[in-house]
Amino acid sequence: MRKILLPTLCFIAIFLPFLIAIFLVLRLLFEGNISDWRYAAVVLLLFVAACLCGYKNRPLPPIWDQLLLGGTLLLLLPVLAIGLLFGRLDMIVFFAHWTQGVEGIPIVEFLPTIFTAVTYSCVIFWCYRFLYRYLHRIKVVGLLIAIPLLYSNSLPSEIAYLVGGYGAHDTSLAERLEAPQIALTQQKPDLVIIYLEGTERTFGEPVFNDIYDPVRIYEDQGLVFTNVDQVDGTGSSVSGMIASQCGVPLLPRGIRARKGLEDVDDYLSGIDCLSDHLGRAGYASRFIVGASLSFVGIDKFYSRHGIDELIGLKSLETRLPADIAEANRIKWGFSDEVVFDQALLQFQELAADTAPFVLIVETIGPHGSGNGGYLAPSCVEPGAPLSSARIEPTVRCTAGLTQEFIETIRSETPGRDLRIVLLSDHLSHQNNATERLDRFERRNTAIFLSDDTEPRHIGKYGSMLDIYPTMLDWMGVLPDGSGAGLGRSLLAQAPTLSEEIGIRELGRLFSGDADLASVIWGVDTGE
Repeated sequence: MRKILLPTLCFIAIFLPFLIAIFLVLRLLFEGNISDWRYAAVVLLLFVAACLCGYKNRPLPPIWDQLLLGGTLLLLLPVLAIGLLFGRLDMIVFFAHWTQGVEGIPIVEFLPTIFTAVTYSCVIFWCYRFLYRYLHRIKVVGLLIAIPLLYSNSLPSEIAYLVGGYGAHDTSLAERLEAPQIALTQQKPDLVIIYLEGTERTFGEPVFNDIYDPVRIYEDQGLVFTNVDQVDGTGSSVSGMIASQCGVPLLPRGIRARKGLEDVDDYLSGIDCLSDHLGRAGYASRFIVGASLSFVGIDKFYSRHGIDELIGLKSLETRLPADIAEANRIKWGFSDEVVFDQALLQFQELAADTAPFVLIVETIGPHGSGNGGYLAPSCVEPGAPLSSARIEPTVRCTAGLTQEFIETIRSETPGRDLRIVLLSDHLSHQNNATERLDRFERRNTAIFLSDDTEPRHIGKYGSMLDIYPTMLDWMGVLPDGSGAGLGRSLLAQAPTLSEEIGIRELGRLFSGDADLASVIWGVDTGE
């Protein structure tokens, strides 16, 4: 009896962590449901406990079977990490970031996610080796495990495209690009664009109480675009800014075009963006963020497209008194309180001149990515930490700081034509509120404010690509019937590409569109 019972118990002991790990991985890949490091710790403890059975690695699976499963799990690691961090698998943005460099990321913040992804992969592989002694009559155990993992992994196809253009589509969206003829010869309004990190409009649902109220009050004062969805290639801060200012997704340049950014000055040189047009019209321009400007080439993008002055982490470190810098320090750089304080100083300097200007402000508070984000000193008790495990306080904090900033700049510019655009740079990353957010149709924040804009809610379906031509249209400089980039004005009757093609199909077409990437980067991505 013991000879039968003990092997059975040992089989169950090693099968249990394998089953849990493979379930959590497949649930993430197919449904987007995530698990954090605590799940991984339980799986690891179960595996360690099962090892007490004293397994022998005989018989071993065939080498080719081990290599197949091992290679599959290695390819899966970055996909698992991205999914665990952000919930949504935007592989286009991942590869675009990778080919441009990720300097400025606080790696320590992502260690729990890396631990989780590595634990799942290792437990699956070693459990497979141990279980083979019970399943050795099936010579392709590794293959059977690898099939669903390979099927759900877009990484191989993306690598094939990056390396040699394999998998590119027969047709390209490059032919749908539009370069509008902008003529800012009439009155030139001042423009302030505020990107609210991950503060999507869905946070205004009653389930989140009043955390979105400081933003929602402006829905009664301007144009509100209630149906701005997220398409692949626009799911990060920099790609959201590029989409809303250039009308294109952030596509990879190609692995053979990868190089250090210190000698790359052609960031998206194949297209004109909002700041290009405004610069030619005599606008002064500045961009400010509390994080590193070198992250995925933000500095190269804005410098290449005509922004006069960039203010980021290094610049703020020289501007701030030591006590203020210390009180506002977060893992990514500085809190949104510092950003808005410095943005106000920049605004006042720009407004003191008669020249029109554009000021772009990027926040970072409600970052998500596995945690809640970051608060500001004015949003916490003295001495309390600025990091938060919950997203709700960070949304409330950044929204409140945004309201204070808007009210201040409005009061300081009587007589000037001031236009303010409030945007979430992307939908909120994975966080404690994701399950509640997913109960609704998730949409980006998009509010346009000016003294002469009649309040309206516009439900035309689109994406962040359409914000660019919509801003031009709102400013009265977009020729009738034209678009900008791949975007189409949400104020016009013409359908957006999201309406015409569908948001999922549009994202699929972006992936592997080598011609589109070549055009917008102004290079041959395969060279």
